[in-house]
Amino acid sequence: MYSSPLHYVFGIGFLVALLGWIAAEQVPDRLDWTVVSRFHWLLTLAGILPFVGIFGATVLAEYTPSDEIVMYSVIFALVAIVGTACGSRRSAKIQHRTQTIHAAVSATKLRRYYIPLTLVPSVVGIGLVHLALSGGLSDGTFVGQIIGTFIGMTIGYSVFDDRTVTLTILDDSFLVGTDGIVADSAVPWRRVRDVSVEGNTLRVARSLPWPMVYEVNLSEVPNRDSVLEAFRPGLR
Repeated sequence: MYSSPLHYVFGIGFLVALLGWIAAEQVPDRLDWTVVSRFHWLLTLAGILPFVGIFGATVLAEYTPSDEIVMYSVIFALVAIVGTACGSRRSAKIQHRTQTIHAAVSATKLRRYYIPLTLVPSVVGIGLVHLALSGGLSDGTFVGQIIGTFIGMTIGYSVFDDRTVTLTILDDSFLVGTDGIVADSAVPWRRVRDVSVEGNTLRVARSLPWPMVYEVNLSEVPNRDSVLEAFRPGLR
C-alpha cells in the first residue's frame, strides 16, 4: 500500500505550482519574455521525463520505484502542467494586448470533441494515481475507472449544449475566450487544420494535439466580409 504523505501529493503539487507562479510574477518582464519565447512548454517535457525514466527502469530493469520517488515525480509533473497552462494563458493575453485585432466573433465549440479532449487528460491523471499508489490499485480497478470516467463524461456531456466561445483574430493566430475571458488560449495559424465556408457557416478546425472545430454563423455577423478576410490565412 502507500505511505501517508502520498495522500497529500496532489495538494502539495498545486500549492508548489501556485507559489512558484506567484514568485515568477514578481519579475513580469522576464516572465513575459519567457512565455512569448514559448519556453514555458519546456515545463511539460520536464514533467514527463521522470515518468519516462520510471517506466523504462520498471520495464527494462524490473525496478520498483519507492513511494518517495513516485511522490516527488507526481508533484513535479503537476507543477509542470499548471505552469504550462498559466504560461499559455499569459501568452494569449500578451498577444491580445500587443497585436492588431482584425475581427472578433462568437462561435460554437462542438461538444462531440469534448469527450476525447477530456478523456485523454483524465486517463493520464488516473494513470498517475495508479502509479502513485505503487500497486495499491489493481489493473482491473484501473481499467474500471477509465471505463467509468468515459461513461460518466458521455452522460454528462449529452445534457449540455454546444459551448459558445469568442474567437479574436490576430496577425499570426486567433484567441479563444470563454466565460467573458477574451484570451484563454492562442491558436497559431500553423495549428489550424482547415478553415472552410459552407453557406452561412464558417468552420475552423484545429489540428493535433488539441483537435476542435468551431462554427461561426455568418448570418449573425454584421461584417461578414471582414470576418472572412481575417480568417484568410487559414482558408482553403
